[in-house]
Amino acid sequence: MLLVEDHRADVRLLRELLEMAELDWALDAVPTFAEAARCCQTGQDNGLLPDLDLPDGAWAWSC
Repeated sequence: MLLVEDHRADVRLLRELLEMAELDWALDAVPTFAEAARCCQTGQDNGLLPDLDLPDGAWAWSC
């Protein structure tokens, strides 16, 4: 799963919640949609969890 989130505390919280739920998910995190677009080209992640309030995230609403 690719998490697009610019707040480190939110990334840490989601990682902790996944651990507490004992879910075996690999979570990659990037702070911008631009970096997410580059990561998506690799095909490594199976899903995308976006933060739509990022400064470079305006295009996400049009997808």
